[in-house]
Amino acid sequence: MASTYSPSLKLTLMGDGDQAGLWGQTTNTNLGTLLEQAITGVQSIVMSNANYTLTNFNGIENEARNAVLVVTGTNNAVRDLIPPLVEKLYTIVNNTTGGYAIRVIGASGTGVNIPNGVTTLVYCDGTNFYAGNTGTSGNFIVNGTLTATTANATTVNATTVTATTVNATNATFSGAISSVSPAFTGTPTAPTATVGTNTTQIATTAFVLANSTPVGGAGGFVSVQYFTTAGSITWTRPSGIKKIYVYVIGGGGGGQQSGTSALCGGGGGGCAIKLIDVTSISSISGSVGSSGAVNTAGGASVFNTTIIGGGGGVGSNGGGYPIGGVGGAASGGDLNIPGETASATSGTITAGTAGGKPAFFGVAGAGGGYASTGGTGVYGGGGGGNGYAGGAGAGGSGIIVVYEYS
Repeated sequence: MASTYSPSLKLTLMGDGDQAGLWGQTTNTNLGTLLEQAITGVQSIVMSNANYTLTNFNGIENEARNAVLVVTGTNNAVRDLIPPLVEKLYTIVNNTTGGYAIRVIGASGTGVNIPNGVTTLVYCDGTNFYAGNTGTSGNFIVNGTLTATTANATTVNATTVTATTVNATNATFSGAISSVSPAFTGTPTAPTATVGTNTTQIATTAFVLANSTPVGGAGGFVSVQYFTTAGSITWTRPSGIKKIYVYVIGGGGGGQQSGTSALCGGGGGGCAIKLIDVTSISSISGSVGSSGAVNTAGGASVFNTTIIGGGGGVGSNGGGYPIGGVGGAASGGDLNIPGETASATSGTITAGTAGGKPAFFGVAGAGGGYASTGGTGVYGGGGGGNGYAGGAGAGGSGIIVVYEYS
């Protein structure tokens, strides 16, 4: 009876009375060469940008019988590695260059794509090839790096993901993370939504702070800046400041003086108050109004071009009856308060009148007495009028006060 060959490994199956005197040699080849090749053999396969069919010989060494196939070479497309269609398990290593997968498939049926750089198991049932590892029946522990490519995996479905470190494209998970009510440690981050967003997405601390301002007002008070020297000024927004309340007060008018007549004080500076959202503003320029010298009106204070506290005026003497300096006007604010007009006086008395007061800040100068000089105004206050033998007082320079809120 003639010898035959096993269907999968092509081992020699000797017939009765066959191969007289050669049994030892044939048996040693079956056991010492071919079975070892099937169990432990590692075969190098070099592809040349074309499909590759494995050699498959009866009773002698061949490529298809090996346990491990290490595929190298260069491909510029997905190419086929073609083993015989027999029941067999392989470990396939795709070490080709070019970045393409190789497909393990028989002469017919379906196959399995092995991505470039991947080592995996495939098996054939005699008709088709299948992936040899698509899951695990128990716990799965990764001691190195677990990488999920975006082309093949975008979601991890599990109650708990446990690993020392799982490195993905933009995330690292350390320890155990439950998919239900997860408890994060350290300083986890998330994208910050735009102000006013009203959805179920995660709110970062930056989003909470940006949305914490009460409707129609400012957040918590943080600091205040005072500008008291006449001339140009620049307010610079401190970090974290979202809104400001600004008080703009003009300079006080100087007291009226004419010889030894008892005359009137100057008017107080006007006050404009404004709430400004400065979230996207880095600085605001302006100027502090000058003080009115004797018989001179005070200068206007200006903030952000349009918020104006006018300077106090100087008294007049119409028809022999002195009239106090008119208070400065105000404009551009949410609230505009004119300065106080100084009191009138009569030329028959010996004491001058006090200057007008500004709103909120500053002090008016007192009127001069019989032999004393009128007082000097402070922060927008009008100067006092002169007395019989004393001089008039100057007005106070303006002031800009900026209250800062987060």
